[in-house]
Amino acid sequence: MKKIALLILMLANIGYAAEKNNKDLCANQCAQCDQTTMNICAYDHFKNTDAELNNLYKKLTRESTTDKLRIAQRAWIKYRDAQCDYEASDFDDGSMQPTIHSSCLAELTKQRIKELDNQI
Repeated sequence: MKKIALLILMLANIGYAAEKNNKDLCANQCAQCDQTTMNICAYDHFKNTDAELNNLYKKLTRESTTDKLRIAQRAWIKYRDAQCDYEASDFDDGSMQPTIHSSCLAELTKQRIKELDNQI
């Protein structure tokens, strides 16, 4: 049992170190990065932007009792995902496809944050 707990702790530390290294690379604009690292950085940027949107959405839903925001947000998510799938489709099967897709998701999510922020 102790061996399993130790193994889990070691794997968690390895994951933390890899995440920290990715954040350091991404923070430095990744000028000399390989495509895999750029893909990871773009995805991390999208996930951070998406978390910001989710926090704003939760704030708005606490202040509003209407279902219209929920309906609009679900429709917007479908639009965002479909639009970015389309934009990245020119790069299907290429190593840049994940970067293009994640960058699109992040950019449209930033725009949505501005839209919702104006409604507060």
